[in-house]
Amino acid sequence: MSSVTKQKCGLLLGTHYEIIEKCLLNFEPLELSRVARVCKAWNQVAKKIIEMKSKHPIAVISDIEYVKLERGIPASAVKDSFKHCLGYKTTLHLSFITEKCIGDLDLPGLRQYLSPKCRNICLPANGIIGTKADGVVNTMLNFQFIPEKRAKCNMCNIGMSSMLLPCYEGVKVYTFHTLGSSFLDSEFWDEGLNSGTLEKIIPKEETLKCALVVSFDGQETAAEIYRDLSNRQEEPFAFGGYFAGDDNQMFLDCGNHSERLIPRACGVLITGGNVVAASVVIRGQTLKEITVGLEKLKSYNLPEKNAVCLMFSCVGRRRTKKEVEIYQSMFPNIPLAGCTGYGEFGIDYCTDSKKDQSSANKRLKTETQVLHGFTSIYVMISSRN
Repeated sequence: MSSVTKQKCGLLLGTHYEIIEKCLLNFEPLELSRVARVCKAWNQVAKKIIEMKSKHPIAVISDIEYVKLERGIPASAVKDSFKHCLGYKTTLHLSFITEKCIGDLDLPGLRQYLSPKCRNICLPANGIIGTKADGVVNTMLNFQFIPEKRAKCNMCNIGMSSMLLPCYEGVKVYTFHTLGSSFLDSEFWDEGLNSGTLEKIIPKEETLKCALVVSFDGQETAAEIYRDLSNRQEEPFAFGGYFAGDDNQMFLDCGNHSERLIPRACGVLITGGNVVAASVVIRGQTLKEITVGLEKLKSYNLPEKNAVCLMFSCVGRRRTKKEVEIYQSMFPNIPLAGCTGYGEFGIDYCTDSKKDQSSANKRLKTETQVLHGFTSIYVMISSRN
């Protein structure tokens, strides 16, 4: 390349914003932070890309074979899975980890890959479902189903599926865990890492749009939580979750507070005027029934730009892998995270349905059939902004 050509290329890369943006679009957040020091033009473009990508939810999946050490599995074993997330400002990391691995993995060590005020909730799962790549729009995503694996004598398989939610304008994300006999006595955490009771943390005037629930004390616990939440407001809400098993433990990290515990239940509650959420129950296992169920989810027309989907499937379903492939064909740009469990919870509902909801609201308020078996539950969450 001649010196004149080099000079022209340098001029283009230093002054033409469209060309700079195309060059930097696939950079990771930490790389963008470094190249932002090159010049004023690169700084402006890099900041614009980081801000744009930070508004999208991200789903990541890990399937790593690792030598098991006496002191357990270090967090660095899954570092590569989080490289797409480093540098982003997120409010919640919800992770599903295979049962045989969750007790050995250094879960407090995951803090180094998350933003300071990001709550970290790690939950046990029989198998994991998720997206291999990050959830940046226009990126071809690779969805996988990874069942629990039988590890070799000195090896372990780290199976982990994670969802990271950004800080949306007009959207509030709360987490909770229940240790006592009543859901109303649960400990709740807000985005500012303040904790307290339901009435203290979530204002009465805030309308719940979506609830994700994981039960450790039988499926009936989830039904109780659904009824308590339904009694709190007139409007129904998207609802989904799974039964993690009686003897399993979870990990909670809310900044200055972290612990492993065996609760009755835990979950995520999402409120806000900009939230759009939908939940769908797929009962059948034929390809036609799966397709019809996902077409119903598609018909709700949730904004894809800021959407993420969670899938909770029964360990006894025979075509989970094929089901994930059908999801991929219908929602190629919406990241997916989830797991298989020992029972599922959910209802068919969309918060933004254009139909007259008066009769549906009455039915959903008294809904008792929220507990399921041999089904798949999809909960899609999006934002209007």
